[in-house]
Formats: sequence, structure tokens, C-alpha cells
Amino acid sequence: MITQGIWKAAEISTQIDDYYCCRVFALSDAEITPANGYGSTPKEAQDNARLIAASPDLLKVCKGALEAATVKAKTYRESAEKQAEIVAQLEAAIANAE
Repeated sequence: MITQGIWKAAEISTQIDDYYCCRVFALSDAEITPANGYGSTPKEAQDNARLIAASPDLLKVCKGALEAATVKAKTYRESAEKQAEIVAQLEAAIANAE
């Protein structure tokens, strides 16, 4: 199960020996859950942290896309509306990961 809440990546990386670490946090009503993105450069650590933070949204959108691909819409209009919604969600999830 994925920790619920809004995931955010820190903007600053910390050097630890020969690698960098960028903190990632899941902010929920009850607690703050930390995680780390690691890399050989500050940018790589931050990119990895952003990808970790975006993973709950990416998983949700992928599940929605799979559902839409396997369930036939009742009408063409319904299908086109669902497709536009999924495309917008995919674009947002990808933008958060980059």
C-alpha cells in the first residue's frame, strides 16, 4: 500500500560522501512520512526525488488508463470525454515526474 497524502520533493540536495540525497515527504493529516531520492549529482537526486513524489499520481493515472482501455464506453461521446480526461491526467502526472 502506498502512503496516502500529498507527496513533495525538496528543492535542495545534500551531499553525503560521493552521492547526493534529496528528501521526499508524504504530507497527510496525521503525519509526515520521509523518503529519499539519491543520485551522483544534485540534479539527479532531485529528479529521482520528483519521480518518487509523483509515483502515487502516476499509479492512479495508469490504473485509470487501464480501466478505460478495457471497458467499452456506451457512446462515442462518452468515450471521447473519458479519453480527454485520461490524457489530461497523464500529462499532469508526467509533468510532476519531470
